[in-house]
Amino acid sequence: MPGRHAPILPPKPAPPPLLVAQKMEAVITYGYTALKDFPRAERHVLSQEIRIAMWAILRGLIQASKVSHPAVARHTPDPALGNLLRRLDGDIELLRRQLRLAMNLTFLPFNRYEVWLRQLNEVGAIVGSWRLKVPAAPAPPAPGVPPRPLGPPALPA
Repeated sequence: MPGRHAPILPPKPAPPPLLVAQKMEAVITYGYTALKDFPRAERHVLSQEIRIAMWAILRGLIQASKVSHPAVARHTPDPALGNLLRRLDGDIELLRRQLRLAMNLTFLPFNRYEVWLRQLNEVGAIVGSWRLKVPAAPAPPAPGVPPRPLGPPALPA
C-alpha cells in the first residue's frame, strides 16, 4: 500500500554482561572494603599489589569476552583466547597467594579471607571450565631453534 513505511522496531537490548565479570566486580567491591583495614604502612605495598591484580583479572575477563563473542569469533575458537584464559588462570592463582600472605601477616582477618577467597574461587572455577573448552595456541619455537619441517622426514641419500 502506498504511504506505508516499515515499522520502527525498538533497538535490540544490549547483551547481558558476562556473569564471570559480574562476579569479579563483586570480588573487587569486597576487596576494597577489606583493604581499608590494612595497616597504613601496607596500603601502598601489598594492598596496592592486590588491587592491581584484581583489576588485571577483570581486564582480562573483558578482553576474553570480546574475543569469544559470537559476532567476533564466527564459531571458530580463537587460539589467542586459550592463551588469554591460561594467563587469567595464573593471575587468579597469584591473587589467591597474595590474599593468603595478607592473612598470614595478620593484615587480613581469617573470616574476611575466607569470604574473599570463596568469591574468588567462583571466578576461578568459571575461568577454569571456560579454559578447558578452548584450545590454546601452539607455543612459538624457542629462539635459535630452526622450525620443524612439515611432512615425513627426508630419507638419507
